[in-house]
Amino acid sequence: MTDTCIALLNPIERERKSTLCRVAEVASGSDTPLLLCGAFARDVLFWHMYGIETQRETLDIDISVQMTNWEDYERFGRRLREQGFKNPNEHHPEKFR
Repeated sequence: MTDTCIALLNPIERERKSTLCRVAEVASGSDTPLLLCGAFARDVLFWHMYGIETQRETLDIDISVQMTNWEDYERFGRRLREQGFKNPNEHHPEKFR
């Protein structure tokens, strides 16, 4: 498969780009599919690709991952923590910052 990418009209901010790259690195190391979703996904399409301004209430990045079992989930979480992410809320182990 060949990856293709168009030049962005409005580049993604350095901190968000770093976050996306770190998550993508973890996912590629474990052959885990990712799906960018939520308002930031909309912003990538509208603002960064086509210059259409949007408004946001939050600055989070929502990323969905597909796991086949709990062991893979735990491994993925460990690798995210190795990349500097943290899970600050023990009641939501799926949320990383």
